[in-house]
Amino acid sequence: MTLSKTNPEISRLSTEELKQLLDEGEPIFFADMRRHPDDLQIKAALYYDPERILAADRVELPASKDQLIVTYCTWPQEATSARVAQRLIEQGYRKVHPPWGGFEAWREAAYPVEPRSI
Repeated sequence: MTLSKTNPEISRLSTEELKQLLDEGEPIFFADMRRHPDDLQIKAALYYDPERILAADRVELPASKDQLIVTYCTWPQEATSARVAQRLIEQGYRKVHPPWGGFEAWREAAYPVEPRSI
């Protein structure tokens, strides 16, 4: 797997890389960080209010610090998922990556989505 670098701390994954990892059985924790989520999400994602994550003194996710965590937003160039990824890395999570293209790229590629859990 090749990681695409945006800066030394945060690297993004393509939707194709993520789908390949899922197909290979890699446990991925998807964190939906969209400011205005619609009624769909990446399959098995959990929604988090990005402003709460960014403002929190301590961030605790139901994922191990070594698990692959994908923070995604709606739009390809939206920085929210990258800011949240940086915050999680600062909190000790080691493998946090926003995807290139955000949720829209995932949906356009017809990868697994499901109704958003509330």
